[in-house]
Amino acid sequence: MSEFLKSATFQGGTPYLNNQNDPTAEAQTDVYGAGFRYGGGLNGGDYIRVTDDEAAKFQLSSVGNLFRGTYRRVKVNGGTFKRGPLVFWAFSQASPTVTNTEPTGVSLIAGVIINADAGITAGNWAWIQTEGVATCLFRATVTKAGAVGDAIYAAAQGAGADNATVDNLADATTLTSVQLRHYVGRAIEAPSNAGLKKVLLDLPVNATI
Repeated sequence: MSEFLKSATFQGGTPYLNNQNDPTAEAQTDVYGAGFRYGGGLNGGDYIRVTDDEAAKFQLSSVGNLFRGTYRRVKVNGGTFKRGPLVFWAFSQASPTVTNTEPTGVSLIAGVIINADAGITAGNWAWIQTEGVATCLFRATVTKAGAVGDAIYAAAQGAGADNATVDNLADATTLTSVQLRHYVGRAIEAPSNAGLKKVLLDLPVNATI
């Protein structure tokens, strides 16, 4: 079972949550440097819940801002990774492993990548955001010019430029059961074409994985 890390346990500093590319789950050191480990050592699936103020201490600003929510330690299995796209649980591999290769039906969304573009090597460990205020990457051309409060869904475009991005559907859309599984959360910044915008995540599957 994964372990909750209290913010006091996670010291922050270099290296930060959003610049990780570690060969093992426990490889990340804390602010005190080599030889120190969070709570006796990180494990795959460990997570931390933070406030906005705490998130700001744990971010590398040159990569991007982090906000309140839950961040989880995962193994990255294949795909090209950059800041903002979705990742999905890869149950063909040892849990907790994620991929940004969209599965059939685009269900079982794990969270959002927070690292810099091309910042994670396949097979290495990093952090994703699973709850709270996250920065999501919208598809190149959103279906609807969006507004704050709109429901946000996985774009479900498969391989290509829009892989693992999110979208804002037209108001008149009649949702299918498949599209309901694509639900990501609510826009708290207006969506835009290829934009990195804040979304309040609502991924209930993460409560049980």
